[in-house]
Amino acid sequence: MLHNLTQNDRINIAEVKYLYLVADYADFQDFNPVKFTPQFLTDFRGAIDRAIAYEDDEAVVDMGQERTQEVTAFMEEARKLYKHIKYFIEEAFPNNSARKNRFGLDNYEDARKSPINMVAFLTQLHTQAVAFQADLVAAGLQAGKIADVLSLRNKLQGANATQKAFSGERQEITQNRAKVLAVMDEFTQAACKAGKIIFEGDFAKYRQYTIYKTADSTTAPTHTVSPTSTEVAFTDANNPTTDTTTFLLENEGDTDLVFYTNTNLSEAAPTTIATVAANSSVELTAAEIGGSSHAMVIVRNDSQQQGRYRITRLEEMEE
Repeated sequence: MLHNLTQNDRINIAEVKYLYLVADYADFQDFNPVKFTPQFLTDFRGAIDRAIAYEDDEAVVDMGQERTQEVTAFMEEARKLYKHIKYFIEEAFPNNSARKNRFGLDNYEDARKSPINMVAFLTQLHTQAVAFQADLVAAGLQAGKIADVLSLRNKLQGANATQKAFSGERQEITQNRAKVLAVMDEFTQAACKAGKIIFEGDFAKYRQYTIYKTADSTTAPTHTVSPTSTEVAFTDANNPTTDTTTFLLENEGDTDLVFYTNTNLSEAAPTTIATVAANSSVELTAAEIGGSSHAMVIVRNDSQQQGRYRITRLEEMEE
């Protein structure tokens, strides 16, 4: 399931699990000394480092956009140059449509829709402008503008070729990235699979080797909580919590917020309340914020300013 996560998420998960593995290395060696050798740790670390060094898709997309922008800029430059030269073509041959069409004036609308067509158009325009340079210069065109057509044609042709080649490069980059991340994920999953067996009776440690995903496919919305008030942050009467039900508590505001589980708002808060600092988040189980069999997660704002929070119920991801 890790392949459904972003590259950065997969790297972050691997980093955390690697650190847990290093800390608990003796337990892993006792469990399976054949698999969890010093070389396993070295290879796991190397797989993470290779994934970190590999360009993520966002960077590749940015490169593609840069190449597209370059082609677009040359197309706009071609439009302006054509408009300039067209004026002098019409000045030089005002009553000769056939002569004007030799410059490609009748093909311009198709040319402006495609870089490839524009390259062909600029080629034709330059060839004819050279052939009739004397007439155009006599009409007032600066001779250097004719050379600009060929120069721009070459720039556009090169930029367009680079853009097309990059499409293939991106596919190759994407395939190679998938392989690099898959190797790293194998180490992550191996550590988690063994860790959950080793620490099955120690839930705090078990959770360290658990990878969570959002139980609901939709992103939890951000809510506001008024100053000095308490409200229901999350409830699901049909699916009450157990001790191991895990929540992602995100405080997106500028004031600390308190979270705990309860059956209703009027009950006193348990001693196991969790305070989540402003602009921070934490993953906690129901046992850590009040206990099991409660349908509600409560949020309390003790400050004099409005708070903002988001709460998501998580479920264990299959390795």
